[in-house]
Amino acid sequence: KYLAVVESSLKPSARSYVGATGLWQFMKSTGKMYGLKINSTVDERKDVIKSTHSAVQYLKDLYERFGDWTLAMAAYNCGPGKVSRAIRKSGSKDFWVLKKYLPKETRRYVPKFIAMQYLMSYYHMHDIAPKIPEKDFRFIASTKVFKKVSFHDLSKSLDVNLSTIKKLNPAFSKNYIPASKDAFHLTLPEQKLFTFVNDNGSFSDIVYSRNSVVIKKFINSHIDRIEMSLQQLRDIKPSLLEFDEKKNDRRKQIIEALPLQVASNNQRKTHMIQEGQNLKDIAEMYNLTLAQLLKLNDITGLGDVEYGDTLIIEE
Repeated sequence: KYLAVVESSLKPSARSYVGATGLWQFMKSTGKMYGLKINSTVDERKDVIKSTHSAVQYLKDLYERFGDWTLAMAAYNCGPGKVSRAIRKSGSKDFWVLKKYLPKETRRYVPKFIAMQYLMSYYHMHDIAPKIPEKDFRFIASTKVFKKVSFHDLSKSLDVNLSTIKKLNPAFSKNYIPASKDAFHLTLPEQKLFTFVNDNGSFSDIVYSRNSVVIKKFINSHIDRIEMSLQQLRDIKPSLLEFDEKKNDRRKQIIEALPLQVASNNQRKTHMIQEGQNLKDIAEMYNLTLAQLLKLNDITGLGDVEYGDTLIIEE
């Protein structure tokens, strides 16, 4: 995840002057080698999920070749051939010894990764607080689609801005997803995507979801018309499903069938994160330092909390 920030600043549509494209800055030849479709309609280097799977496989292959992660990252940046030549010239497999034989950009690449890893792990030690994106871009989900899907039709039927759909689906250049027997990915704000899947597909086709409070709201408001098996429901955190025993026995039966326990209230002082709040603001509300709040909740990274999560304020 840190490498993707170094590569593209997490911009799926990023393109370098030499044609490297997407979150992971794949060249066209490498992207195709790792199974990504690239043509006049689709460029899966911009598909966040598929390109990430390909990048992870590529990095794994490079690590198996060189046996060292710094060399694997260097090879990811400049190509395995240049790293092999640097090893031969230096007589060493230590990145810090052989780096003088690598291109200037690659010599800086690994230190950039280390710096990004530090910054994203210890930002709170430097009085930095992450910005919270708009809800439509923070709570998203993706599903497989096999039939042609028009972005204009989606915009009208789901009441989602066309610009939002296009931004969440940068792999498609023609304002539609073409039909495919292998399936492409459609990404939408979570609740909109669940509505789309409920009307057009299967919940088993969902390939990504944060299991956030949106699922809870969706289940609670649609429980009587969603055709979802218990096996599919087992993937949803039981604590996200609210129910009233007196009003909805069916909802109670579904939750009781799950092979997990709903967390009980342990009487600790807590705070539910509201839309627009950040961790620094919440810490100040309770006369805590940001570091104290993070320690109480065992938070180590930017992706550990989100809107709707409950924070421990006091043991």
